[in-house]
Amino acid sequence: MELSVINEVIDELGDLSAKEVSEYSHGDMPWIIAEDNEDLDYEYVFYRDPEYSVREYDD
Repeated sequence: MELSVINEVIDELGDLSAKEVSEYSHGDMPWIIAEDNEDLDYEYVFYRDPEYSVREYDD
């Protein structure tokens, strides 16, 4: 399952430049919530927009 996620990310982002990947990552909720120069709290991964989430939830 983890290898599948890695391959999906490569397929989705593999053609982007380093700058484009950086800009993309800065739109992710953990980055937005975090304070400058502070560690990211693991709990932030549960507050992701669908664009950044790899988990599928049942309705």
